[in-house]
Amino acid sequence: MPRRPRRPTLRVLAVSVLLALGQLVPGGHVAAQGMLAPLTADQLSHRLAREVFGYLPYWELDSGTDAYLRYDLLSTIAFFGIGIRSDGSLDTTTSGYRAYLSDLASSIIEKAHAAGVRTIITFQSFGTTRNAAFFSNPAAQATFVQQAVALMSLRGADGANLDIEGLESTYFPAFGALTGALRQAALAVNPNAEISVATNANTSGARMAAVAIANGADRAFLMGYNYRGVSSSPVGSIDPLVRADGGLSLSKSLDLYASYGVPLERVLLGLPYYGRTWPTGSADLRAARQTDTATYGGSTIFYPSTLPASAAGATFDYDSLEQAARLVRYDPVKATWVQSYYNDPLTLAAKIALTNTRNLAGTGIWALGYDRGQPGYWDAIANAYGAPTVTSVTIAAAPADLGQVPPPDTTPSPSPTPSPTLAPGQTPPPDTTPSPSPDPTASPAPPIVPSITPLPGVTNSTSVTIATTWLDGAAPTSDIRLSNDGITWSGWQPLSPLVPWSLVAGGPDGVRTVSVQLRGASGALSRVATGSVVLDSTPPVTTAPAAIPPLRAVTAPTSLPVRVAWSATDATAGVAAFGLEVSTDGGSYAPVPLASRTAASAVLRLAFGHAYRFRVTPVDLAGNVGAPVEGPTTTIAPVQDASRAIGYSAGWRRVTSPAASGGTTTYATAKGASATFRFTGRGIAILGALGPTRGAARVFIDGAAAGSLGEYAATGASRRVVYARTFPVAGSHTIRIQVAGTSGHPRIDLDAFLVLR
Repeated sequence: MPRRPRRPTLRVLAVSVLLALGQLVPGGHVAAQGMLAPLTADQLSHRLAREVFGYLPYWELDSGTDAYLRYDLLSTIAFFGIGIRSDGSLDTTTSGYRAYLSDLASSIIEKAHAAGVRTIITFQSFGTTRNAAFFSNPAAQATFVQQAVALMSLRGADGANLDIEGLESTYFPAFGALTGALRQAALAVNPNAEISVATNANTSGARMAAVAIANGADRAFLMGYNYRGVSSSPVGSIDPLVRADGGLSLSKSLDLYASYGVPLERVLLGLPYYGRTWPTGSADLRAARQTDTATYGGSTIFYPSTLPASAAGATFDYDSLEQAARLVRYDPVKATWVQSYYNDPLTLAAKIALTNTRNLAGTGIWALGYDRGQPGYWDAIANAYGAPTVTSVTIAAAPADLGQVPPPDTTPSPSPTPSPTLAPGQTPPPDTTPSPSPDPTASPAPPIVPSITPLPGVTNSTSVTIATTWLDGAAPTSDIRLSNDGITWSGWQPLSPLVPWSLVAGGPDGVRTVSVQLRGASGALSRVATGSVVLDSTPPVTTAPAAIPPLRAVTAPTSLPVRVAWSATDATAGVAAFGLEVSTDGGSYAPVPLASRTAASAVLRLAFGHAYRFRVTPVDLAGNVGAPVEGPTTTIAPVQDASRAIGYSAGWRRVTSPAASGGTTTYATAKGASATFRFTGRGIAILGALGPTRGAARVFIDGAAAGSLGEYAATGASRRVVYARTFPVAGSHTIRIQVAGTSGHPRIDLDAFLVLR
């Protein structure tokens, strides 16, 4: 990294920091000032759209530095730098060390922290020999980590930067391990510490960045300069956006880093605030360099801060391809053209823009101070990063796609009488079912579906609206763009609080995330914000409603309570409501009230001799209406105990019972006594009488065991459902009940069989 001529010696602390044994200064200014404290997480500034990391070399630290710095446009100030000896100890004899412990540095640290800007230390080691000795010595590395963290603690550092230059690839793994060890030690002292590494723009830099980040480095500072050097020919930009000859450039270096697995969102694109001057054979753009340095002189570093004096007698233009400002003048003394290539605010802005288009962590500056006295450099950062802030992103179904459900059918229609859930011993309400009269001319009515308000955060359509709130940045917010994957973006469009958008179609339902980015009138881009919504485009599915008499339910002389039940599934949002309807004797469907919107059953009383059919329609929380599903037609046909269709074995007796459904019951007490009934239907129920003398019986259907029935109860009751069974389809079946002979109360009463057809 090029340095400027040394400035006057700084006044430093009157003491040194003794770190060889991990000891800090016992007195002097450090003790008087107290230890500086790093920033807390809440104190860190987030005013910029991306990070701005600036190296502040010791030779640029003077009484004018504070006035020069724009703390509002910086994220990190990296003091440069403190050397690492081959034994791992810090070199406390250098100007960089003294500058870092100076009163001026303390003032900069305090003001930066007041603005939420991180201040960190740069630890540097240059040269293959020194680096080989250091990185081959684990004890030396441990010494460095100990002393580095001690100094960071003393100066309230928010992290550290490692600038290792001239490292053989053999030591890349050790470099990565050192980065990780330093980070872990720093985090143990400061949980918000960040560790970064400075790496060059070529293959070795990409490999070092990859291994450092793999070991925990928070950022890699890609040193995007020195693409051309002293002996380059043709001459040109030292940090070309693209290279005229197709060679390595800023764009290609980023591709190179990505190819080695470096996550670009953790890369800082380091840009030079300096340029280079060469003697050339002509005034042509990117002309050949004069190779006779004895006659024409050699290449030198060009600093923008030397303007306008350095531009005397020169013409100014741009290399629009490589994005560099150019000064061209003729030196009559040496009889040669002289060309200078550097970044001015315009070319700097073009390169900072690359950090936005490639979604980098931000930009880096080598070095703060090199642009002193020149307008526009800070503005280039402000225009790029002084961005609006997205405060919320809410995704909702587009109003036209919320889905309209049919209004309830208010046409009168015969319907069964709803019945509450009955407990043993309860008396059913009187049977008031009217005689149905179907209308053969009626058209099938659409299903009656309960209207719902879709659950917030859920949509059944890929057509949505994006509601965004924001805070303006340096300029008014003007545009918005959207993306379904954070990679492929829509075009910019004028900003509106509510923007229509289409989610990714196809694929399974589930969470969809939309990325939102805002742009200020100055071109500054906000950080990408995201909002999520659950896409549920699949309607719920329900089973057919089936009617079965509840056990111990009380029958009336001409009707029977049944429980109509179903189940439903919805893979994503969940079921919100059901609509249950009934058709009587082929008439129009009429709504059946449910205990709640999500109740999956209802108890109703069905009159004997009439045909009932139930239909259920599910709705999910996204507003999807499932297909209505009809159950089988159900007709209840009673077969009294005295019917000849029932075959009794020996041991059964018939008695008159006014409370029985048919006026009589047939009972048995002998173990093994059986009654057999053959029927055709889709279900069967048995009515019996309950009481303290009643017992149990085994049930067989089509010769196979099918459970049991029990009639025992503490108090007597008549016309109770003691057994019920349904079948998937209607068919012919034989049911046989066999008295179990329960000890002490063996009696079984048969009142009637109820066939569900």
